[in-house]
Amino acid sequence: MKKKIALTLLIVVILLGIGGVYAYFATNAFKTDKELFFSYMTSDWLSDLKDENLKEYIKKQENNAYTNKGSIALEVQDDGSISDETLQMIKNSKITFEGKTDNSKKIAEQTLTMELAQGINIPVKVRRDGETLGIQSNLLNTKFIAVRNENLKNLLERLGADAEDVPDKIDFEESTFTESEIKELKEKYFSILDENLDEELFSKEKENDQTIIKLSMTEEKAKDVLIKIFQTIRDDETLLKKFSGVIDRDDLKQQIDDLVDELKDIEPDEKTTFEMKLSIKSKKVEKVEMNIKEGENITANILIENSQNKLSIKAYDEGDSILELQIEKETNENDVAYKIDIKTDLDTELADQEKAEIHLTVQYKNLATLDNVEENYELKLSTQDYDESNTDLKLNYTNVKQFSSNIKVEGINSENSITLNDATDDEIDELLITIYKNLGLY
Repeated sequence: MKKKIALTLLIVVILLGIGGVYAYFATNAFKTDKELFFSYMTSDWLSDLKDENLKEYIKKQENNAYTNKGSIALEVQDDGSISDETLQMIKNSKITFEGKTDNSKKIAEQTLTMELAQGINIPVKVRRDGETLGIQSNLLNTKFIAVRNENLKNLLERLGADAEDVPDKIDFEESTFTESEIKELKEKYFSILDENLDEELFSKEKENDQTIIKLSMTEEKAKDVLIKIFQTIRDDETLLKKFSGVIDRDDLKQQIDDLVDELKDIEPDEKTTFEMKLSIKSKKVEKVEMNIKEGENITANILIENSQNKLSIKAYDEGDSILELQIEKETNENDVAYKIDIKTDLDTELADQEKAEIHLTVQYKNLATLDNVEENYELKLSTQDYDESNTDLKLNYTNVKQFSSNIKVEGINSENSITLNDATDDEIDELLITIYKNLGLY
């Protein structure tokens, strides 16, 4: 629990610093050590990883109609934990898809074809019409089976599902943050740190060609600050509104109350200290180091290194590496690519795999033109469980998007769909029987 307090607080500080939208002070001149610390934490020290063309491309999809066409292929190698029959099916399987989307009008349609072994193809259509989402496959029904994004809790209860933590409506648009909301949140939560972390907790020193700015606090101080942050989150209408599409507001408040009570019950250890060090060179944050110390011994450590177009994060517990993450950006005149490498070595009761390596490459071709953009994702996953069984997975995703001045998508209506929200219990029972029969389960 002690490590949870420290790491949670230190991660909160890091997240507040990413983005650089909140300028603590305008100039470094005459700043105290505390002011310098927050000035660099709030600077945009991850700017090298951002890409303006990618930002414009994402924004264009929000406001303009487009068509798309792509495929997903999966390869698996295994030394025994997966049956040969399953491996053979995966090796010869592929998903192709083609569709059209207009997010500004809330309409979309995708036709997916699952190409399975022995030449078996299963087409599936997914359609959006405003707040209604439907799926159609002859394996299920000749009509679309649709759900309207309202009264979801009641609908799931009628279907016999556990709806305790389900909201009545999932508001996808409300879950995203505007730039003004991000700025407001950063200012609010940095002010908590500013008001509760005294100047004496900060120090500065020169080390070779770098300036080291350090924040050091006791476990008791970290606990108090974290409690104040969670208590503020509990009554933060902006955050509660964003989370309401995922978890019930009252449930979230209760979980925060329980966490605060748990934190209050912890007896601080005078020997435990938490520190964060910023290494500055040429007015840029090159390294962030976060430590939990018992006396002079470091018991947990997170190291973040920031160089041109590259970011690396390493985490250690009692000196053992438990996580390595590296993100690298590559660009040319027309394209941008990100390479993400993750290595974990976890020994927990919750993990089926003790070791895992993830290699993800995300590439956008023709990005400079903002049209006919080809998205390519390649994911490689290698795992090793406790009995040293190995599984290697490779996923390739390709999707080409072309913007269009106008697209048409047929609406979801009573003629072509069965909307579960409006169906009677008898109609739902009849639909389930039809699906069971089509699947050969009845």
